[in-house]
Amino acid sequence: MVRRRLTPLGKLFAGLLFLFYVASVTSQSGLLLLFIGLIGGCYVVNWWFATRSVKFMRVTPPEEVYLEEGGTPAQPWRFENYATKHAEIVEVLHEKKILFRIPVVKTKESVSVVPGIVYKRRGVYPNARVTLTCAAPYGLLRATRTLQLPGEVVVFPRVYNLDSPASAGTEMISGGRFRGARRVSNGSHFAGVRAWQSGDSIKQVHWKSTARRGDLMVKTFEEELGGRVSLILDCSRANEETVDNAVRAAASLVSATLQDGHHLELIDLTEEPVLRLAPFSDESEVFERLARYEVPVKRASLNIQDLWRRSSVVLVSTQWNEQWEDLIAEARQQRRSVHVYLPPRAHVPLHLDAEIHYYLENSILEEPTQFAR
Repeated sequence: MVRRRLTPLGKLFAGLLFLFYVASVTSQSGLLLLFIGLIGGCYVVNWWFATRSVKFMRVTPPEEVYLEEGGTPAQPWRFENYATKHAEIVEVLHEKKILFRIPVVKTKESVSVVPGIVYKRRGVYPNARVTLTCAAPYGLLRATRTLQLPGEVVVFPRVYNLDSPASAGTEMISGGRFRGARRVSNGSHFAGVRAWQSGDSIKQVHWKSTARRGDLMVKTFEEELGGRVSLILDCSRANEETVDNAVRAAASLVSATLQDGHHLELIDLTEEPVLRLAPFSDESEVFERLARYEVPVKRASLNIQDLWRRSSVVLVSTQWNEQWEDLIAEARQQRRSVHVYLPPRAHVPLHLDAEIHYYLENSILEEPTQFAR
């Protein structure tokens, strides 16, 4: 449905029309009626042209767009004018922000335009909120049409560089960050050679050593180990900036953990299921979960038994939660490392047996400072 409303310029000329009408009645002058007719004709032309431009415009957006905070979409939108006249100066708005302005779309033709909007905050932006608007040719009246389009723009939280919170290797994994004492048949770090044994592959043979010693020798590599990290995002009600900073910190920890060759489980204490990922997995699923993250109204309960065995415990929140003390105490009894990430100036018990970190918008304070305390 197309809606029309007067623009500020249109309201000004409407006032002039009223004044002209009053003056024409008072002076009984037909010349003023001519001016009234001319301006009224401009309103009619504007109404017809603007209505046609938005009513007969077909819009096809990309179904799914993924980008990071501060990014601009690269996929174009397609606009097709199936009216019998050209459409001019058509704007596309998204939550009162201009996605793009189209100078002209000729009849029975289409154009592709890349939106120039910058998405500064994580979240999901449905295309159903898009509005098509036109005030051409005179700017006296604006016609708008709200579009119910498929698809959405998913804005991932921004990720910055930091160290993985994992502190020990627990399982053998190719590309793992830690080195074990054993020697294995494949890996990235060459450790030496040994005599061939039953079951060894011909691909493992080290031919130079074999030729020198006269016996089959095979290559060995250092054992590569990966750790386990249980990342808990437990945010309470706070201002928008603090929540977004907490989510960015969680996303950065997720990226560092997976890229360093560790297993990861993400628990956000919402109704969503726990996400468990193997080392070097694609991070898109986690980032999309964090893009859609909202502080839960009702927080789910969490016990140490709900976490992976022998995993490092990482808590990210917007403020200190006293309920964590029992969880941290049990984790330390099991000799797990515990890391807590909070905003600056957050209150933390002095006796807490955990590593405390403070996150900012784009970085982590690795050591407690007077400012952070």
